[in-house]
Amino acid sequence: MRKRVTSSLGRVHLARPREATAGASLPAASLAAHILLGRSSCRSVATATGSAEAAGSGNHGKMNLSGAPFPRDPARKDYMQRYRQDLARLSARLLEEAGAAAGARWVDSHCHLESILCRTWGGGGTAAVRESEQLLTLQDLVSLWPAGMEFCICNAVFRKPYKLPLRQGRAEAARSGGAASCLSEWGWLRANLNHFHEGSRLASRLKFTVGIHPHEAVHPQGWDEEAALFVRELAAHPLCVGIGECGMDLLRHKPRLADRQLDAFRAQLRLAVELGKPVVVHSRSAARPDGAAPAYATASGADPVEAACMSALTEELPRSHAVHMHCYSGSLEHAQRLCDHFPRLRLGFTGALTFGGKRGAQLAALVTSLPLERLLLETDGPYMCPAPFRGQTAHPGHVHLVAEQIADIKGETLSKVLAATRESTRAVYGI
Repeated sequence: MRKRVTSSLGRVHLARPREATAGASLPAASLAAHILLGRSSCRSVATATGSAEAAGSGNHGKMNLSGAPFPRDPARKDYMQRYRQDLARLSARLLEEAGAAAGARWVDSHCHLESILCRTWGGGGTAAVRESEQLLTLQDLVSLWPAGMEFCICNAVFRKPYKLPLRQGRAEAARSGGAASCLSEWGWLRANLNHFHEGSRLASRLKFTVGIHPHEAVHPQGWDEEAALFVRELAAHPLCVGIGECGMDLLRHKPRLADRQLDAFRAQLRLAVELGKPVVVHSRSAARPDGAAPAYATASGADPVEAACMSALTEELPRSHAVHMHCYSGSLEHAQRLCDHFPRLRLGFTGALTFGGKRGAQLAALVTSLPLERLLLETDGPYMCPAPFRGQTAHPGHVHLVAEQIADIKGETLSKVLAATRESTRAVYGI
């Protein structure tokens, strides 16, 4: 789920082998080594995040923030203090559950690290973010996560360059060491592959998936031969754990563009089967504001996105294939049909579950009805930061708040929810 501001800077740039970004390990001859979305920008980002290699790999039972940055600005200091207090509260809650903190492990199964760090999302230029959050390197961000948060799965699914939000302080971003220079998720991933390699101290906390988002699939050059080659090459990386997110989204696009989304979706499903990779699915309908039937419902009244998604999945994937239904907000009936057909399918829930109101109630009803062992934890950071930090930049250090909300809804202990969702991550991704 993503709101992007597209730049007129244009298309994928194909660099010659000698211009490939430092730190990448893919073969120089591979197309993935050459699809760089602005090589000077990628260099600056790589320099910013590659300058240090430390990250919370200590005792998982402790909230280890010894290496975390602590700002001096009053507003930012206050926000960081609130974050630390929340982690202390989390630790206390786990300790109350028969000392569960010592063995608690959890995962953020879906986030967008590029947007978290570079603030290239719709909320990245708001006063709430700009005034209370400092810009971070990847090392800084990882150091903020509680040690029990084992790793995140970063999605890289946007190929096109884009602009920063206009309200962001560009000079400040430039001083952060390259944040203002990020051009795309593909470019960011390419520039930071060194952190995903064996020997990097960050590698144990980072995994990724790669594909084309349905928002980009609507463009003629969204999913083409070059994109397919890029995804295939990156999928060969040892820490690439899946294909996607891919799928359909009619909330922001006209129905006449659905065929392009569906073609790209099916192509990525076939690629996932060929490569033996789990698939991450984005499925969102164009529901009416009052929550009634979809605005583009079929003649029978069925949700067209759910119907098309179900057909594509069942026709392209074997029943044994692993599926992550990302940021699930569809109908309970659709979820049950999916679970019945795919034993290794799990449904991700995000910070939106903590928002309250009609949306929160609808998601809570889903969580109530679905088996705990079918759920995954997500932030979808930077979006939908969980309460009490709503409106801020969501990142993997917030994902425990989703787990706590699930525990409260289901009347279960937090440790049980963390254990079940950790096992679900293993069931889908094998890690």
